[in-house]
Amino acid sequence: MRATATGLEFFKALNLYFTPFAIFLIILGLIVVPEIPRKIFNLTLALVALSLLFNIVASSYLLDHPESWQRSGYIRAWINLALNAAIFWILAPFWGPAWLLLAISPIAIALYGDEKITATTTGVVAALLIVNRLIDGNPSAKVWGESISQIGFILLLSLFINRIGRSVKIS
Repeated sequence: MRATATGLEFFKALNLYFTPFAIFLIILGLIVVPEIPRKIFNLTLALVALSLLFNIVASSYLLDHPESWQRSGYIRAWINLALNAAIFWILAPFWGPAWLLLAISPIAIALYGDEKITATTTGVVAALLIVNRLIDGNPSAKVWGESISQIGFILLLSLFINRIGRSVKIS
């Protein structure tokens, strides 16, 4: 029973902190970057609405089925990664901080899983960032240094949170 209660607390914390952060980050970008084309603006808003709807449904499901917190958390994190990756891909040319959206899923997975799945999720995020940089066509050392720093930050933060999460589950 303790693991279920802990899992629910992890789920609530993600809802409380990271869902609003993602929405804030996206909406802020849409507000402060006037050169975002209308189609991209509207597509981004539609993806935000879809993400919100999905997270509301996922939260409701978990409250009705608390024993499924880990499985639901994995599914939720991967679906959110897909949605956040789409938004990142759309906004990255206009809004540099969009990369932070990609950090959310490895952090979420860190609370649900072990070090291996946390590192694997970070690997997926790293691939997304690297492919984005390759397509962007800016091969400067500065750009690659930024990408490596971002990947390192996401990996280390996720592993740190995973370790804290494991400590909480054990105690």
